[in-house]
Amino acid sequence: MTSIRRILSDYRPTAIALGLLAILVVGGYALFLYPLRARVASSEHRAVTASTALRTAVQQELAVRRLVTGKEQAAADLDRFYREILPADRATARRVTYVQMAQLAEECDLDLVRRVAEVAEERDGQLARMTVTMTLRGEYGDIRRFIHRIESSQSFVVVSGLELAQRTDADSLLEVAVQLATYYRVADDG
Repeated sequence: MTSIRRILSDYRPTAIALGLLAILVVGGYALFLYPLRARVASSEHRAVTASTALRTAVQQELAVRRLVTGKEQAAADLDRFYREILPADRATARRVTYVQMAQLAEECDLDLVRRVAEVAEERDGQLARMTVTMTLRGEYGDIRRFIHRIESSQSFVVVSGLELAQRTDADSLLEVAVQLATYYRVADDG
């Protein structure tokens, strides 16, 4: 121990300077560097959180853009369907279901026995449904050809019902009741 006292007494100014320097380094670290280090760590954490939030926001924006584009495409497709595929009005729907289907039956060598048309308009809707029930007489192959031609035609006509019966006469003709339907846009009143 005496050697340490002796060294301290011989080098007192240097030892005091080194002690003060050590106190200043520890104090500087405690007062400046430690809080700065904590702020940097906090900033890094906020940056990671902000980056994650940005990625999420970009993904949500892309999803919203796809949704808007999808809605616009669906609206355009629906408008095209109304303009190009559905009959424009009641007269056109009647011509498609009542007149063209009778001509098609004649082309398929079927006899038209009876036909009845009725219209059902939706209360709050923009569409009305026209239904035509046709009773036809002919051979099985002709009936199949008639139905195939309806389903492959460009007109929007749906076969919504079909009843096939064999007559009790001596001839081999079948009788079929075909219920056909189409929709058309109801004209706005104003």
